[in-house]
Amino acid sequence: MELEPQHRAEPVDDGRVPEESPCFKVEELTLRIPEGLSEPVRATGVRALSPDDSATSAMIKR
Repeated sequence: MELEPQHRAEPVDDGRVPEESPCFKVEELTLRIPEGLSEPVRATGVRALSPDDSATSAMIKR
């Protein structure tokens, strides 16, 4: 009797920063806007590129 080989699921890149132990503090974050973006998107700024507006707002306030 042969068993089917076990397959591991491929990791999903959900855009989150992986949890580290011990945690580390991010002192500065630099976002480089690609040159090829349209002018309306560039004018909107970082909020247009972030999937989470609350996280962006907190980052901008600091």
